[in-house]
Amino acid sequence: MSEPILKESVAQKIEKHCERLHDDLGNPEPPIFLDAIRELLRLGKTFYSLEDPSLLDRVIHRLTIAGKQVISQPTRLLAAWQRWDIKALWIPEQRHILFLNS
Repeated sequence: MSEPILKESVAQKIEKHCERLHDDLGNPEPPIFLDAIRELLRLGKTFYSLEDPSLLDRVIHRLTIAGKQVISQPTRLLAAWQRWDIKALWIPEQRHILFLNS
């Protein structure tokens, strides 16, 4: 049984998509678990289907992923707050500044 041969352009497109996924996973060493890949694809399917995403596409993707992750695991926001030693948070829509008492 012979292996199918892909056109060079198709192979390059696949490589670009795989690199984008790998970058978003944080460039982990093998083995790469499919659950993590599936989760990224579930959160940002349209981004990963783009041929050549612009800077705006990348920013929107990052914010969307971050928002969905915070909604699914609210403790991530607290962990980020503590990790970066944030003292206050400005919420412009409500005209509030939230201070962390420490």
